[in-house]
Amino acid sequence: MQSRFVIYIPTDTREATALSFAKVAGVPLLLRSILALASAGETSFTIITPANHRRQLLKSWQRIVKDRSIHLNLILTRDGNKLSRDEIRELKGCVQSNFYFINANYVLPGIARLAQGGGGGNVQVFKPITKRLAVVGASTKHIDAIEPATVEDFLAQLASAKDRRYFTTGDDGIIVQKFSERSAAEHMLTEYIRKNTPMFIAREINKRISLPVSLVLARLRVSPNTITIVNIFIGLCAGIGAAGLTYTGVLLGAILFEIASIVDGCDGEVAKLTFRTSKFGQYIDSISDNLSLASFLTGMMIHQYRITDKINSFVWGGLLLIGVAGILAIMADYLKRRTNSASFVTYDKEFLQRLPADKTPKLILFLVKYLKILFKKDCFSTVFLLFAILGILHWWFYIITVGVWGAVAVLFYLRRSESALAH
Repeated sequence: MQSRFVIYIPTDTREATALSFAKVAGVPLLLRSILALASAGETSFTIITPANHRRQLLKSWQRIVKDRSIHLNLILTRDGNKLSRDEIRELKGCVQSNFYFINANYVLPGIARLAQGGGGGNVQVFKPITKRLAVVGASTKHIDAIEPATVEDFLAQLASAKDRRYFTTGDDGIIVQKFSERSAAEHMLTEYIRKNTPMFIAREINKRISLPVSLVLARLRVSPNTITIVNIFIGLCAGIGAAGLTYTGVLLGAILFEIASIVDGCDGEVAKLTFRTSKFGQYIDSISDNLSLASFLTGMMIHQYRITDKINSFVWGGLLLIGVAGILAIMADYLKRRTNSASFVTYDKEFLQRLPADKTPKLILFLVKYLKILFKKDCFSTVFLLFAILGILHWWFYIITVGVWGAVAVLFYLRRSESALAH
């Protein structure tokens, strides 16, 4: 199967070659670009490697690449790091007419965007911070006239073609050349996740705590689903604390709920860093979020009854839980009908963020904008914690109930008007 991407293991230094098999955020460097591009839909790749590294490469591939539908073309250089005429001919048979060479040690968070690119007839050269060739796009007509050479010289000849052109990818990538530079690559990956987080509290507070933890977990190859299951127990404990009668118990519950909100980011971050996203992971993450929320809100209801000794606490609590269930039902219905996702985040991205301003009433747009902020877990968990510290968490019990039913009304309206808004 012909491929559009050729990953080559650099052989200009022994350290560079060894680094290709070293892990960055739990994944060998030579597989990071492959897994990123595979997540964007690519199904075939070609790897150029010295023959003496074949066994090591295949061992890493079998251990890390779980999607067996991904096809691998393997070109082994027999003469050290030099491409022979036969190997160049083999390469030509493995690639499409327009293709890319990618340095195995190149780390670029946004590299998956290449999967949407076209290749083109001109030589395309990406120059990262290190000022070395990172990605070279070419066509098979360019390789016919090139004499046998090392992979690096081969690419240098491609990049010196008269029709070359230079352009930026929009991101600053790094070619990892020394083992000491792996931490810089990991920092770049985590900062990319943090800076692309839209909500202020999540971006500037929660992510600064969760990402260092996620990086350690990624290095240890801890499963994202394991993190999610642990977080379920934290959320349930938060509900038990919130049901307490004393200030200390309620505060402990609020702290645990804030911790659950932070840890909630870890499973997704580890999944992104190690390319282990799955439909099951989306389901269990949604279950974790909802169980934590239901547990905490139930705890608040019990706490409210214990401090007031009034039955209307259960009335308010019942309304609150029914309202939350209504919101989840509306979002789940949309996901089932319109998407193949099990993540409630998709509802926001695919529907709420795409509401047409010219067809949606301004009041609805206003409510969507600010209710979304209110119901972001990182936001309301922080507010819960602040109210608990001040000893007035019971106020939030009534505020959130009114807010939840306001959200139900808005989402119900959007559900009824969905067809009209889509045209």
